[in-house]
Amino acid sequence: MEPLGIFPQREPVVEDWHRREIDGVVDELLKRAKTATSADAADKDKEAYLTLLSVSRLIVGLAGWAIDHTVGLAAEGLSPVYPVVPDEREKEPYLTEKTRADNHRHQVLGAAIRQGSAVLPSGTARLAVINLLEFSGLGLPETVSHPLVEGLKALEFERDHPFFRTRRRRRISYSIMELQIKAIGFVHFRNALGDSRETAQSAVAQAYGVSDATVEAWVKKWKERSPSEAGEAQRTRGRARSHARQKLNMSNLHDPDREFGDYQLTAAGRLYRKLNTPLKSSTSRVKGTPTAGGGG
Repeated sequence: MEPLGIFPQREPVVEDWHRREIDGVVDELLKRAKTATSADAADKDKEAYLTLLSVSRLIVGLAGWAIDHTVGLAAEGLSPVYPVVPDEREKEPYLTEKTRADNHRHQVLGAAIRQGSAVLPSGTARLAVINLLEFSGLGLPETVSHPLVEGLKALEFERDHPFFRTRRRRRISYSIMELQIKAIGFVHFRNALGDSRETAQSAVAQAYGVSDATVEAWVKKWKERSPSEAGEAQRTRGRARSHARQKLNMSNLHDPDREFGDYQLTAAGRLYRKLNTPLKSSTSRVKGTPTAGGGG
């Protein structure tokens, strides 16, 4: 969505369409609000998910420009300078910081990041989350947002913080697991575009440097998991097929290749090979020492 407020020459008809869209989302939210007090809890989890999805659309419509500005600040290593105690508003360094923050370029940069045309390093993305949550919370309970912000800040000083401590140890790393789930998306994207399942699996296997049977095992493994464990795989599979349909229908809503295209497959495969390669260290050569990432 184009950031609001940058372009004052926006045509009135577009403004009218934007207002109607917001009104429609508000109507949806009011209808679903009845679920909170209904005696019947059937589909409550679904309605809660759809409500949060609608709220996200509403936030983007009404405050997307502010989010873009705040993320854009993080992209330049900055944080919001407001609020500030009244006594400091006429002093340095606040005035200098304010001058740096009061610039449209942050919003433009944030919009580019939202649209996927700019990528944030992990440290910068972390600062963006801190910028967004530290003062506003974005509707999260304080008992959630405050520990999250504190944990993110602590990562600059500590390797291990209680908020991010794993609950249980797994056979494979999270990064490897995510790349395996991504591989499932690549298979479904190509299959939905017309490739046979075998051809799609073979292309993904070649990119990842594994056998066709390994990719087939990943697809089967995540299909058989419980809904709570396999949720991300199901959502990835759904997005992949939706993007393929958009590509077949020549949809211009966004680039359907941006998540599951050839470039993304090559990049994911290269990263998987790197993470799944045994460390070239003395410890990795010790008999019985686990290799980095694991093939799981």
